[in-house]
Amino acid sequence: MIKTLGLSLLLVVAVNVLGTLGFVGWLAGTDRLSEARVQQAIDLFTPTIAQDEAARAEAEQLAAQAEAHAAELTRLASVDRGLVTLAQRFDAERLTDATARAMLERTQTAVSVLQQRLDTDRALLQDQRRALDEREAAFEQRVAQQADALADADFKRAVKTLSSLPPGQGADALRALIDAGDQDQAVAYLAAMSVGQSANVLREFNGPADAALVAALLEDLRVRSQTLDPAAVNPAGANG
Repeated sequence: MIKTLGLSLLLVVAVNVLGTLGFVGWLAGTDRLSEARVQQAIDLFTPTIAQDEAARAEAEQLAAQAEAHAAELTRLASVDRGLVTLAQRFDAERLTDATARAMLERTQTAVSVLQQRLDTDRALLQDQRRALDEREAAFEQRVAQQADALADADFKRAVKTLSSLPPGQGADALRALIDAGDQDQAVAYLAAMSVGQSANVLREFNGPADAALVAALLEDLRVRSQTLDPAAVNPAGANG
């Protein structure tokens, strides 16, 4: 803008000079320009050119000063904007740090709450598992007791039945157990019977191949009598 103003002033001066020269030429062409008039015009024009040159120099100086001033203002504005931007960046960074810290604190709090809940659930699960194990153990114990009771009752009925049978039939029943691979059960029945009843049943094993079997049964009875309570071995002995 300053350069444009200087050019405008120069243009005005140039127009004035050209107008003056044109006027002088017109006077000379119409013989209206005498020597005195020419000298008068020269005298009039000479200080005008000097004034115009001085004005032009002053305008250029003012334009240069204005341009330098504008450049300084532009620099100062740029520096000011840079300072504002830097301050804004610091504020933004502080805000970002505060937001990050707040998010971290919320995350740590949430993790702590979840950890506490997990610990509580784990402890509850362990209590429930322990209670379940205790219930299962109690149930298994009741089942075992009932099974033992039923087995004991069945065993006593079987012994009573064998004791009431003739020795030959009792021997046939025990032989069936032995042939089925349940010799231990047969020995248990013999041990539970009275000595006289078991002896009568063993006498019925009198076949050609029964000698080895009777010897094995007697050995099992001897071992059993040494490892078990006699009262438990021969609960029917009182009836014998």
